[in-house]
Amino acid sequence: MRTHRLPLILCFIALPIQVHAADAKSVEEALADIEAKAATIQTYSADVAMLMSMGSMSFGFDGKIRGKGEMYESTMAIDLFGQKMANRTVSGPDQIIWTEMDMMGEKMVTKATVGEMANALGEMAGGFGFSQLFTGTNTSPHPSALLKMYSESYDWADVEIRDLDGTRVYAFSGKSRDAGESEAETESDEEDFFMFAELMGGLGNMNIYVGEEDGFVRKVEMLNPSGMPIFTQTYSNITLNTPMDDSAFLYSPPDGVEVMDFAELSAGAGFDFGSGDSSADTSGYNTKFNVGDAAPEFEGVTSAGKPVKLSDYRGKVVLLDFWATWCGPCVAELPNVITAYNEFHSKGLEIVGISLDDDKAAFESFVRSHKGMDWIQIFDGKGWEAAIPALYGVDSIPLTLLLDKDGKIIAKDLRGDALNEAVAKALGEQ
Repeated sequence: MRTHRLPLILCFIALPIQVHAADAKSVEEALADIEAKAATIQTYSADVAMLMSMGSMSFGFDGKIRGKGEMYESTMAIDLFGQKMANRTVSGPDQIIWTEMDMMGEKMVTKATVGEMANALGEMAGGFGFSQLFTGTNTSPHPSALLKMYSESYDWADVEIRDLDGTRVYAFSGKSRDAGESEAETESDEEDFFMFAELMGGLGNMNIYVGEEDGFVRKVEMLNPSGMPIFTQTYSNITLNTPMDDSAFLYSPPDGVEVMDFAELSAGAGFDFGSGDSSADTSGYNTKFNVGDAAPEFEGVTSAGKPVKLSDYRGKVVLLDFWATWCGPCVAELPNVITAYNEFHSKGLEIVGISLDDDKAAFESFVRSHKGMDWIQIFDGKGWEAAIPALYGVDSIPLTLLLDKDGKIIAKDLRGDALNEAVAKALGEQ
């Protein structure tokens, strides 16, 4: 889900930093100011550098990023423990992520949806806030979303306004909420993102520097308890809100290079990142409810204004479909959902669509223009703040939950043929 650059030498130079005490704000005021300013960024480009240090070993990325709305491109030169590679990642308006890797003259191209990539990083990192970068209007890995991401796991002790390399920045300093856990507590949480930091000497403070004027992140530092840096990320040569042609975010695989599907590739390697296997346990990244849990009751209003409750469908097999018209992977999966409904509705399947759209006119126009969407759609116009997605802890879409006749979750994140197979099994058709 996220690709950035790492310098090849771990080097922190002590620069004179001027603190502007007269301009001091509370952490809450600073966060609100940054969020408002970052929201005005329509396009961006920057040089980016990252470095992770693991004892005597380090690996890093050097490159450039640019983005426009939900589209982005990154080009990176990678040093992975001495192995040199080149990487280009492109995500266009269809929310398909293309990754082209060049290693020792051999090219490899992978294709993934935003949802698959978000699930993959969430699975590997215990769900460490990656939804902030890869959901909704944040499908582009906007660097300023890093502050919101890290705020999920760090408590900011204070914030100051400083000069950093000639730029006035908010300087946040905080400590991980996991830093005080005992060794037993850390070992009991196998999905804890911060276990990687334990391998690098343990967790200490994190510092983030964000432009006061524009809300764009300049630097991230993660330190071990001794104050030594174990992870750094810097952005420089930043340009904001300049015209950018959409053609910059179009990608075609080179001739003769095989394109590998990310879901198939990860499954072949022994991982399941929400690729559509009905037996998969995605470990709660997309939702706080998993296979085997009872789906919580909810009440909503359909787009036609009719009240509806989940319990109205007790005794039926129910597919909860969290989606939105702006979600490329959701739209791509729609024909499979229509096929399942047409085949199994008369046999006891009900589908409840739960929209994360906020524009009712656009939503209704989409449904009318896509024949076969004959199931109910719950719509409250609040997007990611909608009540039912919030109740279920939905962090990325598309998300499907298949419920048995007693309202228990029996499968999740179903795609393609796996959807039909799971529904048929639930209805006793197999």
